[in-house]
Amino acid sequence: MSPRVILASQSPRRQELLKHIYKYFEIVPSNASEDIAEADPARLVERLSEIKAKEVFNRVQDEADMVPEMTGMKRLSRMFKASKLADTDDLMVIGADTIVVLDGEILGKPRDEEDAVNMLKRLQGREHEVYTGVTVICNAGNTEFSKAGTQKVMKNDVRTDGEMMAAGISSLADDSETKNISNNDHRAGSVGVYGCTDIIVEEIAGTSVRRITFHEKTTVHIAAMSDEEIKKYVETGNPLDKAGSYGIQTVFTKYVSGIEGDYNNVVGLPVARLYAELKMFKSV
Repeated sequence: MSPRVILASQSPRRQELLKHIYKYFEIVPSNASEDIAEADPARLVERLSEIKAKEVFNRVQDEADMVPEMTGMKRLSRMFKASKLADTDDLMVIGADTIVVLDGEILGKPRDEEDAVNMLKRLQGREHEVYTGVTVICNAGNTEFSKAGTQKVMKNDVRTDGEMMAAGISSLADDSETKNISNNDHRAGSVGVYGCTDIIVEEIAGTSVRRITFHEKTTVHIAAMSDEEIKKYVETGNPLDKAGSYGIQTVFTKYVSGIEGDYNNVVGLPVARLYAELKMFKSV
């Protein structure tokens, strides 16, 4: 049986993309602070996706106290919820975050139209990178997880990331006392073109959970744009809620001369990679 799936994002683009994997899911936008000091783009999006997923997972544990209008949860009808969601104890929360990087500088959402214009002037005629980090948290419930070997990493482990990687252990920053991480030996060929991400076992809000956190990077090439073209695009209002001040799936697509990597990653959710990772949870 499929788990109860919650998307920790109010992005309509991520909602549409997740529908390619799950027909039924709920939406609970995260209230977590995104003020994180991290210069490395890959680590930043992974950490942001993780804190978003963890905040929502914590909050839905006591769902009786939730007020949909305050949390942003789009509840399904009582009949639909009873027939599709209430018959499972398995809970899965998916968090994601996307950033644009130009010359090593992280470009977030524009503050206003002027900021959007300035960002697009920098991006036009050049290539840049788009990173999306994804975290999936699932409680043990009755789900049958992959039977990979595990190693325990104590919170006070003093080994460097390089030493841990050499030992076949993945290092991710978190506040758990311990975490079990699946051995890398099972990765090759297990899910098609993607290698599996290690499953981390930890405790959140008193519940034993399994977590995976990963990122994807796509290189985007933008054609030369005139000041007038930039001005007209910004006036549509489309760039104001998007990292880097553009949406590749909008009218802006005519300025995208090419990409290297996953198109959906630029939209906001690397569907193929996420689907491959979810196979480890036996949930698709």
